Amino acid sequence: MLRNSLTVVVWRFLFTIRLTDEPKTYVVQRVTLGIDPGYGTVGFPARTAGRELMCEEVSFLSTAQIFSCETFPR
Repeated sequence: MLRNSLTVVVWRFLFTIRLTDEPKTYVVQRVTLGIDPGYGTVGFPARTAGRELMCEEVSFLSTAQIFSCETFPR
């Protein structure tokens, strides 16, 4: 896809690409993102009506940095 110029690289760190053409068809899924804030961790599941797509837990570090999309290192 990169060789055919169908995508462009957005970030090299946490490698992310973006499609350059609009898709010919769209499939829309109803996904619910839950947030479970805690003192030292935050849990977040992504679910559809029938199943859990992913579930992650993020632990806080004393030296953690928060990046917005504009300031994320490239």
